Amino acid sequence: MELAASDERGALAGLLHLEQLMESRGGPFVPAALDVSREALLSPRILFPYVALYGDLLQATDFASYFAEGYLARIARMGVNGIWLPVLLRDLAPCRVFAEFGQESAARLERLSWLARRAEKYGIGIYLYLNEPRGM
Repeated sequence: MELAASDERGALAGLLHLEQLMESRGGPFVPAALDVSREALLSPRILFPYVALYGDLLQATDFASYFAEGYLARIARMGVNGIWLPVLLRDLAPCRVFAEFGQESAARLERLSWLARRAEKYGIGIYLYLNEPRGM
């Protein structure tokens, strides 16, 4: 058996598909003449975590609970390769002119980095929705 892909994410998607095929057959069994060619119709395939509340997610004290390993594995198996997060740029970037901008930005950026590292293991990228300027 041979698995070929154009990049690491494609290889991971192929492995996840193979895993699902084996689970549906009740064990590590695949047809002898398995020849599957798959191509993504949409890329990226992004979702907002349905278990999370919409809003300032990077400030949530229970942030990590929205992105449990099992959840990330499950959405990766469904073909999701992106997580959409709405953020405010003024919350991520301190500014000398406006002292109120970027307060607690270090904590937000650390959570964002943590999520990026965790999601990367499943071939999932993070997409920030920046809609600035918003009314203050």
